[in-house]
Amino acid sequence: MSVVRTSAPRRRNPGRVFATWPCQGALRFSRRILAGYAGSMTYALACLAALPLFAAPQSPPPDPAPPRTRAERSDWHETSRNADVDAFLDALAQLPHGGRLRVENLGRTVQGRPLRVVRVREPHASPRLRALLLADIHGGEVEGKEAVQILLREIALGEHSALLDAVELAVVPVFNADGNDEIDRGNRFEQNGPDAGVGRRHNSQDRDLNRDFIKLESPEARALLRLLASFDPHLFMDLHTTNGSYHGYHLTYCTSLNGNVDPDIAALMHERFLPAVRQRMREAHGYRIFDYGNFGRQGPESGWTTFSADPRLAINYVGLRHCLSLLSEAYSYLPFEDRAKVTRAFVLESLTELVQRADEVLELRAIAVERGASMPFRFAHELAPPVQGELLVGAVDEQEVPGLGKRLCVRPEFHAVQAPLQVRFVAKKERPLPKAWAILGAHDLVANIVRAHGIDVFTTTEPLEAPAQRFVPEGVRRQGRPFQGHRLVQLTGKLSEEAASLPAGTLVVGADHALARLAAQLLEADSDDGLATWGYFDRDLDAGSYPVLRLDRAPSPRSLRAMIGSDAVFPTLVPYLPGADADETVARLELSVVEPGTRVPPRGFEPDVRFAGRKLRYRLQGATSEDLEHMETDATDRRRSGELGTSVLVTRRAGVTHAELVQACEALRRAGVTEVLLSPPE
Repeated sequence: MSVVRTSAPRRRNPGRVFATWPCQGALRFSRRILAGYAGSMTYALACLAALPLFAAPQSPPPDPAPPRTRAERSDWHETSRNADVDAFLDALAQLPHGGRLRVENLGRTVQGRPLRVVRVREPHASPRLRALLLADIHGGEVEGKEAVQILLREIALGEHSALLDAVELAVVPVFNADGNDEIDRGNRFEQNGPDAGVGRRHNSQDRDLNRDFIKLESPEARALLRLLASFDPHLFMDLHTTNGSYHGYHLTYCTSLNGNVDPDIAALMHERFLPAVRQRMREAHGYRIFDYGNFGRQGPESGWTTFSADPRLAINYVGLRHCLSLLSEAYSYLPFEDRAKVTRAFVLESLTELVQRADEVLELRAIAVERGASMPFRFAHELAPPVQGELLVGAVDEQEVPGLGKRLCVRPEFHAVQAPLQVRFVAKKERPLPKAWAILGAHDLVANIVRAHGIDVFTTTEPLEAPAQRFVPEGVRRQGRPFQGHRLVQLTGKLSEEAASLPAGTLVVGADHALARLAAQLLEADSDDGLATWGYFDRDLDAGSYPVLRLDRAPSPRSLRAMIGSDAVFPTLVPYLPGADADETVARLELSVVEPGTRVPPRGFEPDVRFAGRKLRYRLQGATSEDLEHMETDATDRRRSGELGTSVLVTRRAGVTHAELVQACEALRRAGVTEVLLSPPE
């Protein structure tokens, strides 16, 4: 007897299979019956009648169920870890329009985690515009991360086709990948969820990534600059949440506030782009949004002021690259789910406005690039004069979080007041750009920072003479307390004319390119936020001079040689290095929690986690210490005796905080260990 197949073979498009094989098998079986019972037509016809002449078509297998984010699966009690985001992106590739998405690596964090970027493009479209969405630059501000995942899912399901016909996207869901996974219930506990905790603000170098866009100390910031250079977006969005004043808005926003942003681009954003987005957010979604800021010290009626024009912040920095830039700050006292929803709506309405103004944006950007080297450098920023306007004031309820403190939750009522609003900056001073800058002395790190910003650096191949201006310092004021590992410097002085002698090998940075004012921001002595601010010229200042000359005449190209280099020249400012491939001969230190203790309610702005009654165990090459001081003494003695080498691989067991890890690494440094390696995170 023949065997009838009951399922179709695998095909590239299962939706087009119509169960051919079962039907053919049934007919073959019928022919055999007829041959064996030729004398009984009645019986044969009865058999044929019992068999279907056409098998019912099989239903195509259903499309895979759309994946849900960790926040959605947990009913918004949790936020996504890196592994959750990676699994979510993998699942999106299986959706009907998953081919719109391509996941790439930007680079790696200090702890070795990959930095993902999702490139989004309609396969057969020719978009004229590009937009870059950045989420989770602060590991505790997680709504942007969830919002962009939801947006990517919608795109993989076939939505937003009109947008993708006009805009190519690059989406970074988790920029601070190390900080994101340092999840603790005590981090930002005062915000309204998620209940299971969020990550930490800083990266593994204990640096705020949103203060690193001048000095570029972090591998994350340098990776983002490489993406900015290669992708060259027309719009950049940086997605945050704010826990400041008790205002009446769902979200506040800001564009680049630095005076060196092209004035026509600044006018577009302030006067046309953002008012249109604000109106659509209200009319289409019912969301109230406003310029980012905080109340004055005497309350709402005393004023509303924005934050900073310094390009150390991503939103201000990107504007110097002739890119429309937007900061999104969801209100942290809204429920977590609502914060993600308003962030998603703000992203979509901003992209829609970009598309609607495509011709204007492209024209203004081209003009800005063309005149980038002809406009003056502006500095000495201060808040613009106040403008009287309406301000919405809200209210919050307090909820006790056991062992942590009070959580703040928004109340539905709000009211309007009239208040002086200061939401822009002005520069009090300006100066024409030179033809080039010359950097005297050994400043290879400075040169590589400038190059990392996408600005060419050259060295002179022979001694040169050139008319120049030299900044003569008259006052050097250093900030008392370190900020981001530096004592910030503020210079006062004047320019003097001189005939400069440039020895062979002098570093030269041109000023005849589109990023000339960014170069001035980095190199000018009285820049509000330049390399001098961060102490990169302290050695020269201590000797009474400033090493950067403003050249009145650019050197001949024949006398210059372009510098080449790599990211490896940057020093590692964290007290450890990734150590996944550490040799077996390297000494081992293991950190584990013996007694978890009780969390101490934090004070101040996003401090590290602290505990009372907590005990750790430090196991160094088989010897156990019950406190950090004893471990450091043991390591010091072993180094002196030669028993311990210069490299140690540190393993952190579950529950050990990042701050405790850094303290252990610093103790090893003090003991004489010159290379502290970190095993991959558990």
